[in-house]
Amino acid sequence: MNTVPTSTGTLPTSTRTPTRTRTPTSTPTPTSTRTATRTPTNTATSSRTPTRTLTRTVTPEVSGPCTQLEVRRVSWLARDASNGQLYEVSAYPSGTNEIIPAFVYSCVPSLTTILTQISRDDQSVTFSSELPASNTEGWFYLPLAYDTAIDDGLYNVSFYVGQTHLGGGQVRIGEEIATNTDVVEVNGLVLDKATQKPLAQAWVALLQPGVTAEEWKNLGFPYGPVLAIGQSDSQGRFSLLDPVNMEITVHLGRHIAYSIYAWLDGYQDVLADDIIIGDTLSSPVLLTIQMQR
Repeated sequence: MNTVPTSTGTLPTSTRTPTRTRTPTSTPTPTSTRTATRTPTNTATSSRTPTRTLTRTVTPEVSGPCTQLEVRRVSWLARDASNGQLYEVSAYPSGTNEIIPAFVYSCVPSLTTILTQISRDDQSVTFSSELPASNTEGWFYLPLAYDTAIDDGLYNVSFYVGQTHLGGGQVRIGEEIATNTDVVEVNGLVLDKATQKPLAQAWVALLQPGVTAEEWKNLGFPYGPVLAIGQSDSQGRFSLLDPVNMEITVHLGRHIAYSIYAWLDGYQDVLADDIIIGDTLSSPVLLTIQMQR
């Protein structure tokens, strides 16, 4: 369904209207196993699924019918101009002509109308869109694109269902924000340790800071601690994607200790902790994983 403005008031940047407001996107309803058993939709291996799903089943966040929509995290997204991939940002540079407010929801009990209010100073505009029912966690995001650059400044977003406020956040465009050097894109390469040949179909889970690979294994590979997921293609390469919506690339912070867990049928699992990206590495960073039989 197309997104259309539903209230009066000028746009935060001017009286212009967006040149395109793409349909707000939520994650398609997955099967009963998620993340580790789900195939990324934007890789060369998208028609394959892991062969060891029994030991890598990730527990869904909602096991029964959904009773209430909850916003778990409000975010802002940007679009990679080279490939259209979405990724999270903490600010936008001057000259930006598209902003994408978003949130992660717990579940959606029924077809729900989401009101997205964007404001700056004393100006605001509200957009209305429909979110389909879902018993699982997913993303809602609303791309707002203009034909010219959006004015610099501090913007607010609030999400509503009727008069109920679901959550909100802020983002700054331009001014002192040029680029965000505190976060980097990470791409990966999976190799056979003995032959140094690339390995396809290997899964790599990057865990939330504070969770070790061994802890995740002992917990039975739950969904919650997974920050990003990726599967290697025929060249052994993979990207770290959001486990809820694999159209979104996850960028990692510098000076933060991460853990990874990698697996592939016929190879030993790889558990690695204390992976830290320092200041000397420029984005994108290449993460190489070597697996042995």
